[in-house]
Amino acid sequence: MDDVDEKMNQEDVTSRIFEVIKTYLQTKRARKGKVTDLEELLVNKGFESDDITSCINDYVDLNVLVLTNNKKFIQLVSNEDMEE
Repeated sequence: MDDVDEKMNQEDVTSRIFEVIKTYLQTKRARKGKVTDLEELLVNKGFESDDITSCINDYVDLNVLVLTNNKKFIQLVSNEDMEE
């Protein structure tokens, strides 16, 4: 596999992980959930821990997800939050 294929595969994994995260958080009150529960769900779906951490960090950097300071909870940023 060359670098381009590897990069595309990584992006696909990140996208798939984010879709699971988004669906999970949309079912939670205030779109907020425990990171440990989410990680367990994703690992059980076959995702690697490093890929999960990378995805969360990428989407936090994009201001789509928010981690609490102690990194125990993760929240989906709503469109209303982004407009303020």
